[in-house]
Amino acid sequence: MTTSSYRILLVMGTTHWSHALTEHAIAEAVAADARGATVELDVLYIIEQDDLDRVYRSVGESGFLGTRPQAEITSLLLQEHLRVAAKRIEEARRAVEERGYKTTERHVTGHYEAEVRAAASTGQYDVIFLSRSDKTFLSRFFFGSEADRVARWVREEGYGKVVVEDTEG
Repeated sequence: MTTSSYRILLVMGTTHWSHALTEHAIAEAVAADARGATVELDVLYIIEQDDLDRVYRSVGESGFLGTRPQAEITSLLLQEHLRVAAKRIEEARRAVEERGYKTTERHVTGHYEAEVRAAASTGQYDVIFLSRSDKTFLSRFFFGSEADRVARWVREEGYGKVVVEDTEG
């Protein structure tokens, strides 16, 4: 009997995170396992460059801090994001491995859409789990959601199934 491989990508980020999404990805792993598949769940955590850039500009535009404090504040923010990333990745890894599935984890600093597209375009995932950033309904209606744009692109390119959920507020 041949077992098939079933790859899941769980994407988290600085402003794109949901505990419920992690549980949903694990439920997908359990269902694939029940069908006889060998399950692998990859966790990709994106430290969103846009967030770092926004703080850098915000601190710099006030003009009274100067460039050195501006860089130090941005560095401190990056360190905080790395700490949170490590915590969230570890929580997801533990939850996945407690159920007996293989997991790989990595974090990158970059732009959410570009990083998700790069991971998805490898074509190695059966399903990709994304979380929308915390925005109001009107903001999403008028400006869209990064997660929704990426999900639409993944589907159009035929890179697999995509699940998109809201972040936890």
